Amino acid sequence: MDDLSATLRRATGNKLQKFEQIRGKQADTFPFPFWDVVVISAADESQSVAFQQQINEKIQQGHLPLDVCFICFPDPGSDKIGPGGSLMAVCHMLHEAYGTKLKDLRVLFLPAGGFSQRLPSASVLGKIFTTLPLGNPIYQMLELQLAMYIDLPSRMTGGMFLACADTFILYDADDGSSWSFDKSGITAFAHPSELEVGRNHGVFVVSQVDLNPSKVSMVECERFLHKVSPDVMRAEGAVLPQSFNPSGGDERILIDSSFFIDCETIDKLIDFYVKVQPLRFEIDSHGDFLQALGTKSNSAYISNMQNAVSQSQSLLKMRKDIFDVLRGTSLHALVLKESKFYHIGTTKEYLHHFCQNDVLQSELGLKQNVGNHYTGDMFNHNSELCVMNSVLHSDVKISRNVVLEFCHFQGAVSIASNTIVSNCRYSNQSTSEAVEIPADNFLHTVCVRHQGKRQFVTVFFNVDDNLKKGQPQNSLGDLIFLGQRLGNALDKSFDIPTTIFDPDESTFSLWNAKLFQPRSTMDESFAHALSTMKSLRVGGHNSSNLKSLFENSLSMKDILKSKDIEGMLEFRRNLTASILKL
Repeated sequence: MDDLSATLRRATGNKLQKFEQIRGKQADTFPFPFWDVVVISAADESQSVAFQQQINEKIQQGHLPLDVCFICFPDPGSDKIGPGGSLMAVCHMLHEAYGTKLKDLRVLFLPAGGFSQRLPSASVLGKIFTTLPLGNPIYQMLELQLAMYIDLPSRMTGGMFLACADTFILYDADDGSSWSFDKSGITAFAHPSELEVGRNHGVFVVSQVDLNPSKVSMVECERFLHKVSPDVMRAEGAVLPQSFNPSGGDERILIDSSFFIDCETIDKLIDFYVKVQPLRFEIDSHGDFLQALGTKSNSAYISNMQNAVSQSQSLLKMRKDIFDVLRGTSLHALVLKESKFYHIGTTKEYLHHFCQNDVLQSELGLKQNVGNHYTGDMFNHNSELCVMNSVLHSDVKISRNVVLEFCHFQGAVSIASNTIVSNCRYSNQSTSEAVEIPADNFLHTVCVRHQGKRQFVTVFFNVDDNLKKGQPQNSLGDLIFLGQRLGNALDKSFDIPTTIFDPDESTFSLWNAKLFQPRSTMDESFAHALSTMKSLRVGGHNSSNLKSLFENSLSMKDILKSKDIEGMLEFRRNLTASILKL
C-alpha cells in the first residue's frame, strides 16, 4: 500500500467511525453539525415512491441518522431533464417548502434518477441503494455518501452540496486548517489526475495552484472544460506545472466530481427555472452549468453538443440562456491533493472493485464475506469474490470474480467466474447434482405485481450485453443477448418483432425486449431463467418451442413499471432475520 492509499484508508476510517456515532441516533444528540436536508432525486413518481419506501424502512431499522429531513423528489414532467434539470427542480421545490429559511439550511443533494441500465441489479431499487460489502448493519450507497461527506456541514452555514450517487469519493481534507465553503458562486472538488482521465471528465483551468504542504487549497478558476482531448487541455492551459508533480511522470490536471452551490447562485437557478419550466431537455449539472463559470469563461462551448444526449435548436437556446444567467458567477476549485474517486455504475466496474481491486478494498474497508451464513470453506481458498447477506448451502461453489448478494441457496449451486447473482433463491435439496450458473452472466430476481397478483421474474444477461443499444427493426437478429447474436439463438422463422416487442415499440433494445417470464415463486423463476439460458445457448429450437419460452414475458421496461418494492424488501428482511437466527 502506497502512502496515498494509507492516508485515504485512515481518513475514510475516521469518516465511517463518525457516521456510526450518529447512525440511529436523534439529531439533538449529534456531536457535530450534520445535513439539515438530504434530497434524493428520482426519475419519476414511481421511483420516488420506491426510494421513500426504502428510506422509511432504513429509519425504522435505525440505519440512518434520525430527525434528519430525507426527501425523495421525482423529476417533474415526462421528459428526461438530466441532473442539471433535477438540480433546478429541487432548488425550486426547496424554496417553495422553506422560503427564506432555505438560505440557512445545509442541503445534500444526491441525483439518483435513471434506471441503471449498465448495472441492472440497481434498476429496481435504485443505484443509491446499491449494497456494499461494508458495515454492520450492512451499508448501501446512501449510507456511504452520508459518511464520506460527514465533515462538510461544519464548513458551511447554508447552501447545497451536489454529490454523485454511483461514485466513491475518497479524500483527506482534514489538515487542521479552517477552510470553508464561504466563497461566492460554486466551489467544486478538484482531484489531481492523469491527463488521459480528463477525456471523460470535467477539467479545471486555474492560473495557479498552491504548492504548500497543506492537503487542501482553494483556487479561483479561469475556465471549466468538459470532456475534451488532451490537446485541447494543453492548449487551454489546464495542464498543471511540473512542480505540482515533483516525482515526474505523466502530465497532471485537475478533474471534477462533486460541488457546493451558494445561496445566491441557487436563487439564480430558481429564477431561471421558474421562467423556463417545464423542461423538455436533458441538462447536465457539470457540462451545462460549470462551463458557464470562471473569470475567462466564454460561450464557445454552447454550440459543441457532442456530449449532449439530444441535439436541437431549442436545446442550443437553452444552453445559451443558462450561460447568460450564470456568466460572471465565480468558480473555485477546492484542490484535494490527497484524493481518489472510483465509479461503480457498470457490471464490469462492480465486479472489478468488489472482487479484484485490492487497493480500493483496503482504502474503503470492503470485505469479501459480509453478513452471510455459510458453513463451507470457500472463503479460505478464494479471495477474489464478494458475498453479501446470503444463506448458502455448504455445497455452494463460487469461482473467482463473482459477486453474490441477498441469495438463499439451500442446495448445491456452482457459480462460474465473472458473474453477478442478486436476489435469487434455490431450495432443491433432493439432489446432490449442482445447479450450474455459467460464466460471464448476470441474474437478478425481481418481485412484480402481474395479472393482479405477486409474481417473480429472474432477469438474465451477459455481463457485456448492452441493454441501451438499439437495433433497426429489420436487423433485430443482430442484437447481442447472452453474448451472442439473438438471431443465432433463434430459429430463422421466429418473428422477433411481434414476439418479444410491443406492437407500438419504437426502440428495439434489450431493455425493451420481452424476454423474461414471471413465475409464482422465486425458486421457479430462478430455475426457469437457468433453463431458458441453457436453451438459448444450445440453439436449434423450432419457432413453436421458442414462442413458449417467451410467451407472456416481460421486458426490463415492463418490470420497472410493475415492480413490487414491498415484496423485494420483505424477502431481504426475512433473509436477514434468518441469518441472525442461524
